[in-house]
Amino acid sequence: MFSDVVMGSEFGFFSDSIDKNTIILAISHSGDTVDVMDGVRQAKENDAKIFSLVNVVGSSLARVSDRVLNTNCGPQIRSLPQVHSHRNYVYYTNSCLPWIINSKKERTN
Repeated sequence: MFSDVVMGSEFGFFSDSIDKNTIILAISHSGDTVDVMDGVRQAKENDAKIFSLVNVVGSSLARVSDRVLNTNCGPQIRSLPQVHSHRNYVYYTNSCLPWIINSKKERTN
């Protein structure tokens, strides 16, 4: 299994390699980050499966994702995520690996 970290603003450079066997883990505190949403839309057009980590229940990202993990980190203050929000994202990102691997196995069986 190949994986790579790509910033939302650079996703367009990789969109040709996205297909139905691709799983995208999209992370956005607000769930409405423009660069992330643009990348997710491109991935959906290529039939990729979208998993998301998002703080805002019912956000744009949550609505278009195949699977959502809500972080419940609290509101964003002065446009900077709080320290506990960052810790939650690190924890959830590490915790998502088995979730993604199991989903990948489900898709290939």
